[in-house]
Amino acid sequence: MNEDAAGSQDAQGGASGLSIDLTYIAEEDRVRMTLRKAGADSVDWWWTRRMTLPVLRVWVDKLDEVPLPALTSVPWMPSPQGRDLAQEHALSLEFDGPRSHPVARQGAAQSYLPTTIKLNVSSTDCVLEMLAGQVSTRLTFTRREAHAMLEALTLHARKAGWLEAVKLPEWLGVG
Repeated sequence: MNEDAAGSQDAQGGASGLSIDLTYIAEEDRVRMTLRKAGADSVDWWWTRRMTLPVLRVWVDKLDEVPLPALTSVPWMPSPQGRDLAQEHALSLEFDGPRSHPVARQGAAQSYLPTTIKLNVSSTDCVLEMLAGQVSTRLTFTRREAHAMLEALTLHARKAGWLEAVKLPEWLGVG
């Protein structure tokens, strides 16, 4: 994460050495997103039900609206307009889906409750920005990484019992 004068952090998926841990904390009824980068303090973003459910719905809709780039050099690939989002999701998780593993919990140097979450989806990546006052964190994911993050958020929302309030595709969050 690179921090600028306004107190924002920018991070990119796996290439930057950033680790993202999601944990549902029942006592808080929130999902804690912990961002860790070697040599830097960790940062917690606390996702409430009220913030998580609309983001899940919008993220699925935007991934469905924005087609993947056309691969004209590979004639057997389906056209971006003819692709199946459920298949894209399954292929994205085939080798590198979210994994559960125990993480030694260290106190985060900073914790924030986002007041705004912005999402921008393009044919090649997704930018998720969380804002709390003057502080913001921007995460850039490849489409594959975005599917893994979407799956992990959905699994935690299911664990929390939040999914009754939102209609999501059947293929999402089946773990």
